[in-house]
This record gives sequence, structure tokens and C-alpha cells, in this order.
Amino acid sequence: MLQYFETLQDQSGNALSLDGTATVVVSAFPGGGAAPIYSTNGTASPIAASTVTADITGQISFYAPDADYILKYYLNGTLYKTKSPVMLFDGAAQVTFPDVGAVNAYAITNAALETSLRSGLRAYFNAANSNTGPSTFAYNTLAAKNLVQRGPIALPAGAVVASGIYPVEYDGTQWQLLEDTLTQPFYPISPSEQVFITGGGISPVAFQYPYGCPRRFGALGTGPHDDTIAVQAAINSNAIYWGWPGDVYGVTSVTWPASGLSEAHFNGSELVGIATTATPCISHIKSNFTDFYGYTVNGGSYAGVTPNSNYTCSSWWFNGVTSGTPVGASQFNNFYGMSHLSAVRGLVYGGLPGQSSSTTVHSENRIYGMNNVGVSNPMYVNSSTGFVHCYGCVFFRDASTWTTPTLPSTARSYEQVVGNLYINGGEIIASNSLLGNATDGSAIVTGVYIELACPLNITGNNARYNGCRINLPNQGVNMVTIGAAVTGVLAFNGCTFLRAAGNGATDRTPMVQSSSAGFEVELNDCASFEWGFLMAGANCKLIAGCVARYSNHRLQITDGSAGGDSNIYFINSPKASILPEANATASTAGQPAGACDHMGYTTNGWVLDVISGGGSTLTVTTNAGPTGYLASQLTCHATGQSLVFNGDPSTLTSLKASALRVRPGEAYWLSAWLNASGTNPALLAAYYTLAGVSVSNQLVADATSIGTGAWVFGEGPLIVPATAAYMLIGVQGVVTDVQFTDVRLQRAN
Repeated sequence: MLQYFETLQDQSGNALSLDGTATVVVSAFPGGGAAPIYSTNGTASPIAASTVTADITGQISFYAPDADYILKYYLNGTLYKTKSPVMLFDGAAQVTFPDVGAVNAYAITNAALETSLRSGLRAYFNAANSNTGPSTFAYNTLAAKNLVQRGPIALPAGAVVASGIYPVEYDGTQWQLLEDTLTQPFYPISPSEQVFITGGGISPVAFQYPYGCPRRFGALGTGPHDDTIAVQAAINSNAIYWGWPGDVYGVTSVTWPASGLSEAHFNGSELVGIATTATPCISHIKSNFTDFYGYTVNGGSYAGVTPNSNYTCSSWWFNGVTSGTPVGASQFNNFYGMSHLSAVRGLVYGGLPGQSSSTTVHSENRIYGMNNVGVSNPMYVNSSTGFVHCYGCVFFRDASTWTTPTLPSTARSYEQVVGNLYINGGEIIASNSLLGNATDGSAIVTGVYIELACPLNITGNNARYNGCRINLPNQGVNMVTIGAAVTGVLAFNGCTFLRAAGNGATDRTPMVQSSSAGFEVELNDCASFEWGFLMAGANCKLIAGCVARYSNHRLQITDGSAGGDSNIYFINSPKASILPEANATASTAGQPAGACDHMGYTTNGWVLDVISGGGSTLTVTTNAGPTGYLASQLTCHATGQSLVFNGDPSTLTSLKASALRVRPGEAYWLSAWLNASGTNPALLAAYYTLAGVSVSNQLVADATSIGTGAWVFGEGPLIVPATAAYMLIGVQGVVTDVQFTDVRLQRAN
């Protein structure tokens, strides 16, 4: 309380008490009700009627609590003056006094302090000790009273920290800690925490930390320490999880619940796995409608070895059961930054490896930015009803943080067993193992830079790559492989396939190699650089072993060798042939120039040119054709060397009447189905000058690629040589039978 002094005087400076009785009546402002005032510092000596009488010197004094007052001045009972308002403020109540008590028993004493307790009495103390549980506070040697948090709730351990400055107020029964700018933040138990505690959860112990923070429940955040219980309590007790900046929470495993959590802020903290026995994951994600910010999980170490081998994965995104009836879904979650460190597997979406695909709905989930350091298998998708969208993610398999930094043979940048995976932007980098797109569902990869030193392995249907740049620096390695007995379609749309300059001139490895003949691969508006296409002298195609479909595909190879092919070709299929088609019922003489029966149902338009060996023939045969074709084709029976042309080169007149007109530098694409029984079959083009003189023959496919005993689709590029004016398409046989059908020619530039 503040002691108020005043001397009552007349205009001459004489004490008013010399003229009679001088008094002052004190009342509350506003309102004018009686105000409690005292003759000593405390409530032990109240002044009756709140009226103070001046002594012989004219002086009055009284003590009053901090407040505003009305002072009315009387002389011999007559009011002669009023002061309003008069503010009384005791500075001692704002002074911090040192704690002279003990642990859990705080105390202050000073002559300036009041001598009795009253409601509203305030004080500040500088704690000498941290509390370890419920505590008391003793004011100026008066009886100790309970010290509680606002509520009032008994103090938990850590509510008062040594050297902390704390304001308190007496409420008539006990002292309450007040929240104040001079002290640390204080967060009393919230309604959601009370529900959590009532349901069997643990109570907070460090109220200076915000709601949803593991430190609030006793986490140390030092990594090796087991903070599992505290982290799980923080997750379950509040709608927002709040990691303390820089903390590393050692956990065996924690679960993000299916409901109740709206946000999770890691704030630069991370979870680190400390399990010592086999455990599915460090972080189990079951949530719905939850936004995660800066999500970071570290695989940790076990027995001195990094990563911790006790975990199947770091994060398991799965809300269900491994077998039987699903129990829930995980939907509409957003991860704004996801990082995995030091692990074999980073994220498993759906069933764990070795388990059947999960059928629980895991959809409408998004990851905005993913980073992996020291993770050999960053992502594994195994959810038949799963849909996950990745934006700007980097799928990078790496072992740089491992005790033995060697990647296993099973390392993959991402694997999709089943489900729907959508990758938009970012990078996919794999240097030593297969990259997987698998069975049911779909994978749509858009605008991604892909760097490989091993094939992209496709074992299922509905993979789509759109606008991607795919780089494979190594020779002798396919860019894409298709598994055996796989059905479906793989489509590349607007993609660029790259290898180092010069590779295409020497390396005859197919860009796509399939082990399933029925699979289909589409290249639509794509471009390949340094991937060879040569079936003459090699058996190299862009797409080998399955059905290939091209739509405006740009093929470019840099070949600096003498006579090398450095041209650019544009490939399209199904190939709309520019060979004029013969009418099967018309005579040869009535055909337009170059007309021929390209399917081989008749011999119309085809001319047999016997180079050597008598008895060679050209006939229509009815052997089984390629799959999907009729049993009708042309057969060149060659007893020596024979050629079958789509025109007659024997004279200049017949050549002009039947050959295609061409000019040097034009590019063409020639294809046909062929089946040879002997040696040296070939699919070729023959070129002639304006004068009808032979320039050269250019092979598209030969014995290397055609082989014997089976139908083979031969195709490849043609470039019209210098001086050439006419071109004929031909099939060659040397002491063999060569069957052929569906001969097509198209422009390629």
C-alpha cells in the first residue's frame, strides 16, 4: 500500500486544526462509495468511516491500496474542497524482491512490503530455485499460501525456473502466478489437453512451451534420449503439433492419428529412430485433412551403424490393416516439405514391402517438395486405391550418410508396385539400380528431369511421361526395360532422350528393350539424341521386343565418321505409305508409275531381278503371316542372288515409268514384315541417276536383324545420296526364301 501525506493549511500557511476540527473523508472513484483505508501498512488497522482527522500541525496520513480515490475536505463539519480523482500507486508492489525461500517454498521479505494479506495484493519475486511440483509462497514473513497457476491449478514441475522473474497476486485464499512481459510465456492446461488427460493421457510438465510441443510433456529433444511418450502426447493432445526449433526427438515409433490433428509444424526439428527391435516405421501417418510443414524423419543408428536396420521404413503412410477388412482412410493431407535422412526406405505409401497392396482409400494426398539424403529407396507406392501427387520432389537414392556408404543392389529412386502416382516437376536420379513403375493404376510423370545410369524398369500398365528430359550417359545400357509377361501401354509425350554426342554412331543398344512382345510403347512428339536405329549390320531399334508406335518422333545422331549418318529423321506410325498402290484387277501396263501391291496379295507392280542362279521365282504364298495379318504374302525363292523391286530398272524408260522421283538429301523411313529361311536376306532401297545409272543400294535391314524362321518387322531410315534421281524399294534373297508383306515408305524430313 502507499502511505498518503498532506498538511491542511489556510491561506496564510497556518494549520487549519488551529481553527477547529479539520477532516478528510476518502471515498472510491468513481461512485463515491466508502473506501477502505488504514493507519498502518496492512489491513490490521482500518480507519473508521474512512475519515482522517488532522493533528495539531494540520497533517493527515493513511494507507490505501493502489486505486483512484475522491478526497473531500471539511472544517468544523463544513465541506470546503474536493479532489477527484486522486491516484495512489505503491511502487513497492512493482519492485522485484529476491526469493529467500527453498525449493517449492518461495518467500520474500522487506520493510517496504505490507504487513498483512488482502485480495488483490501483488508482488514480484526472482526465483532462487526451479520448482519440482506444487509450491507455496510466503509474503513478508506472513503465513505461506499455495502458489498456483491461473485457474487455479497446482503448479506442475518446471512452471517456475530458477532466476526467472514472476508476478503473483493474492486472491484471498492463495497466490496466483500472472502472465507478464517480465516473465517467460505461460500456457495453462487447455480444454483439449484436459480431455486428453481425462482419457488417460499424461499431463504437461513444462508450461512455458506452447500447446502441442513435445517439450511441454517433458521431451528433451537431444536425440539419444527417448522422447516417444512426450512426442505422442504432443500429437494427441492438441489440434496443432509444434516441434521446438532445432530439437531432435528420439522415438521408437509415433503415430499421426486419423482425426483430431489439423497442422503439424516441425520448425526445423526432426524425429530420429531409436528402436532396438524390428519396427515397421519411425513415423506412422494415418491422418486426414492434416497439413505438415517441414516434416523431417531421420533413420538414426543402431549398435553404432547408420542407418538403423531395425526399421522397414522411416515413414509409413497407411491407415488400415495389413490384411482383412480395411479400417479407415488417409485423405486430403498436404506435406509442405518432406525430408528423409539416413534410411534404407524413406516413404512407404500403402502396404509395406512384402505385403499385399492395401485397399484402404489413400487419396487426394499431396507432397510439395521432397528431399532425401542417405536414403537408398526414397519412395515405395503399394496402394491399389492410392492417389498421391508430388510437386517439385527430388527422388535421389544415396548412401552418403551411411556407416558403409555403399548402396545395395535393390536401391531405387522410386518404386510403384500398385496405385496412382503423379509426379509434377522436380528430379529423378538413379545411378545403380532399376527405377520402377509397376502394375495396376497409373504413373504420370510431368516436367521432370530424369538422370539414369540404369534402365527405367516398367513392369505394369499406364505409365505416362510428359515433357520430361531423360539423360542416360552410359553406353551399353537401355534407357527403358519392359518386364516379361507384362501387358499394357507406356507412353512418352513431348520427352527428350539424351546421350553424349557420338554414342549413337557406335553403340547399338536399343533405347527401349521389352521382354514382352505384346506390350506397346508410344513416342509422341518426342526427340531422341544419340540413340541408334540400325537394322542393317546390327539389330538396333529405338524400341525393340514389343509394339512400337511413333508420332512425329525426332531421331538425331551425330556421326562424324566417313560416310556417317548425321541426319535428322521424323518417324510416324502407323506409317501412311507413299508407295502408289496397285489395283489387283488391273493389268501392270495400266498401273500408275511406281504402283505395287504393298501387302503382297498379288504380284502386281513387283519385278523380279535375277542377279545370279537360274530358277528363282516370285510368287504369292499362303503361309501364316505376322500376328494380325492374313495368310497371304509374296515369296522370293532365290536359287542364287535375286532382288524383288517395286519397279523395273532394266531400261531408262521402264525406270522412269515405275520408280519414285527423289532428290539428294531427302529422308525416308522404310518398313516391312519379313521372314527368311536362309542367308543374306535384306530390305533396301536402290538409287539411280537421271540417266538410269545405278548409284548405290542402301540397306535398312539385313541378316543380322531379320534372322531366320520367324516374322520380323524391319524398319529404318533412308537418305537419298548425291546424284540420285530415282529410288526403288527392294527385297533381296541369296540362296533363300524371303517372304514379305506390308511394305511401307514415308517421308522422314
